[in-house]
Amino acid sequence: MKKLLLTAILILAQTSFGAPGRAKPVVKMSTLEAGARVERSYTYKEIVKAREAGKDITADAKLMEKVNKMLDVSLKDLVSFTAAENTTLIRLMNVNAKDVLTEVARLSSIAKDSASTTTEKDMAKKSLELIVKAANNVESLIVNSAEAQKQKDAVASIIEISGKIASLNFGETSKVFIEKYEKALSEGKSPEDAIREASNNKFGAKELRECE
Repeated sequence: MKKLLLTAILILAQTSFGAPGRAKPVVKMSTLEAGARVERSYTYKEIVKAREAGKDITADAKLMEKVNKMLDVSLKDLVSFTAAENTTLIRLMNVNAKDVLTEVARLSSIAKDSASTTTEKDMAKKSLELIVKAANNVESLIVNSAEAQKQKDAVASIIEISGKIASLNFGETSKVFIEKYEKALSEGKSPEDAIREASNNKFGAKELRECE
């Protein structure tokens, strides 16, 4: 009887939590689900504490080690950022860690979910890349509250626009537009100016957001 009970318990445990040593399958998350997961993270809580104290998270070596480890787990096998690009992503987190980490978690879950289509995975990866490339003009350590809110709005806009551009699906036309947009960003242009340049002044960020 004891042997049967032990066997039943082992089967239940493996069914509930997965076989020992086997990673739990990644399932795509909504923004709400990704945000909830971020809020439960101890590293996120440390970031919030540091930012509420007015500290730059990049100045704390121990916190940076945790942040980099967290990003490595999320982005492994998806995108390869240079050291400078990784610093840029963390600079965005100085402005709004919740929104940035939520989007990173959401996009990485889409890209890693075996049920996602190839198109969905490619769009998620491209969106991650564009978020980093569009961060040229974001200042992360602003004292003035009005300016700080302006930078938060800029980060929110970058996240939205990056997702919108990554999801464009007009064949070669979309490919050319994205390439021109990325080139303009690499030249130091703001996302708005880069959109104007990539579209040959046919539309801007407002029109892009409204496009379905």
